[in-house]
Amino acid sequence: MTNWDIGTDNLVRVRGLRDPITEIYINDATVAGVLEDSDGDAVSGGTVTFAYRNASNGDYDGILQDTVALTENANYTLGLTITATVSGTVFKRTIRMTLKAKYSVGV
Repeated sequence: MTNWDIGTDNLVRVRGLRDPITEIYINDATVAGVLEDSDGDAVSGGTVTFAYRNASNGDYDGILQDTVALTENANYTLGLTITATVSGTVFKRTIRMTLKAKYSVGV
């Protein structure tokens, strides 16, 4: 389980996105994320939009803003939706990550 720092921006990375058939990196996908609480409800302000990292091989970065109200020790799920054209076919995949909110060391 990944820990998220409360009160700071949290970087989320998708690395090396590839076409599973041709193994060619996908540099033109749409990647978006929605943060949900343990009840499956969307967290206010918990939308993450990803941008392609220029000159990378299928890498995308998104930021969960520090203004999202996370509760210490609460579990969250970040659902990522990736949409891309793969080998001529539009493909959409959802990936889910489980997270726990924590205060940074020294806070």
